[in-house]
Amino acid sequence: MKTFFTSKNIGCLVVAIIALVVIWICVSKVNTFERKIGRWIDRECVDPKECVVRITDLTEFDWDEMYVFDSGYTTEGIEKALGTKISTNNDAKRKIVFLKNKRIVLYEELKKNIEHYVDKEVVFKHDTQTNYDLFTPETAIFVATKHESGAGRYYQLIMKTSD
Repeated sequence: MKTFFTSKNIGCLVVAIIALVVIWICVSKVNTFERKIGRWIDRECVDPKECVVRITDLTEFDWDEMYVFDSGYTTEGIEKALGTKISTNNDAKRKIVFLKNKRIVLYEELKKNIEHYVDKEVVFKHDTQTNYDLFTPETAIFVATKHESGAGRYYQLIMKTSD
């Protein structure tokens, strides 16, 4: 009676698992919410006129608060601002967090480079007295601009003050 678990089959199984993990990692980096914003801006903001981005148009889930934390903001500070615990130990990454009734519905950690913008980075510009930005569905409306740098394209979102 032949057994399925031969060294050849186990080797093929290991290679297949590694390939799936690599594909999952690549796809997960391309499908971040930040990348979704950038793809929307590239597609919709082709005219030189003002390009308005409403975050509610890009979300497929309910939320009542959106937080944007720059790199260097501590886990403790983030948890205090959110009013809930997060599972991260990486203070060096930027973070976008959506909450609904003080529960996290989307949490993303995003690359940061202190010397220049990261390719496809979305930069939120907002006049705030805190070290993070807090938006609601009513206030998460921005004027978008595209910029090129040595590292690639990045996007700037400036809070829209009036219609």
